Amino acid sequence: MLTEADARYAWRLAGALMLVLTLGSGFVFYNLSVYLNVLSVQRGFSVASMSGAVTIMFLVGAPVGIVVGRLIQRHDLRIIMTVGAVLTGVALAALGRVESLWQVYLVYVVMGVGYSCVSLLPVTTLITRWFDDARRPVAMSVTTTGLSLGGVVLTPLTVLAIAAWSFESAMLAIGIVFSLCILPIIWLSVRSWPAGSRRPGDPEPGDVAIYRGIARSRFFVGITITYLVNMAAQVGGITHLFNRAAELVERMDASFAVSILGMGSIAGRLAGGWLVSRLPMRSFIVGNLIGQTAGLLAIALADSRGALYFGAGLFGISIGNLLMLHPLLLAQVYSVRHFPRLYALSQSFTTLGLASGPLLLGYIRDSASYTAAFLIAAAGSMLAMVVFLGSGPAPRDDQPTDDHQNAGH
Repeated sequence: MLTEADARYAWRLAGALMLVLTLGSGFVFYNLSVYLNVLSVQRGFSVASMSGAVTIMFLVGAPVGIVVGRLIQRHDLRIIMTVGAVLTGVALAALGRVESLWQVYLVYVVMGVGYSCVSLLPVTTLITRWFDDARRPVAMSVTTTGLSLGGVVLTPLTVLAIAAWSFESAMLAIGIVFSLCILPIIWLSVRSWPAGSRRPGDPEPGDVAIYRGIARSRFFVGITITYLVNMAAQVGGITHLFNRAAELVERMDASFAVSILGMGSIAGRLAGGWLVSRLPMRSFIVGNLIGQTAGLLAIALADSRGALYFGAGLFGISIGNLLMLHPLLLAQVYSVRHFPRLYALSQSFTTLGLASGPLLLGYIRDSASYTAAFLIAAAGSMLAMVVFLGSGPAPRDDQPTDDHQNAGH
């Protein structure tokens, strides 16, 4: 049980971590399409080669995430996040100075390593440690709102900065701002564990056997495959939404469709954090997968501005919840002690979907149409739901979950 002072601190921590995710999602994830466009136009790199660099960044993050999950169990999280903030800031600053394709790929590899150390894995681990099962959904919804805020706020500012200065100057400023903003947050606002909780470097006998048994279980494998397929459909749809919208409406109206997606994501995540503590989590996940499928179908079949905006909003509400529900489900089922490694392992496989979805939808669009591409994405979302329903009942962790008794109230 936390003291009253520690309980108040836990909510301040959630707000601080929201800022970390805002900076990361805005300057890294949502800006990837901006960087791709500028480097293709100004440096003459092909879109395919730049897309390959983005894919490599995500693929590098998969094994790095597994290593980070192990390090989180044994070391001070602030050190790991500091390494991530510095590496990501250096990569962002260096991106503005690349002249050849191998330099682009090297920068994206460094960015993949750094971003893995300062994004969802450490952030969700902290929320899992500091909040109990009752409070964790709301805390997670507040924190992960930063994922959407980054795209809504920082991506437009990046475009303005590049237009006002130059790509080189803008990226140097972005790299410096990223590191100098995150580092004080880490060292002033983050404490790795609540007082009296189990500390890093203090594993119990049998932990390795328990971890391996969970990793091979039907439920864990089913959840991982569910999110692999889901992320392929989801990130593919997000990546190609603007281009799909631009086929139907003017570019400004197409950008508004992306804004509706982001606003829907924020609204859905905040409402979902409240609802998931009052509804069965499995039913809530199924409902959001159905909503995502419906949103992708609406975008695929849209023939008017209104239908397009409706689909984008429905899609946004669903993606806002689904990303948050992955760590929440694992934290609910397994103990705090095992969470970092299990989430890192599951996330490393879902990264394959994240990396392949945009490429798959792009290929289908070139071979057929965006209607066909988004129909395939909708089918993928429905397949994810079928896999999830087939994953069986959620087990309880083989070890006592006393760790949860220390989480915040």
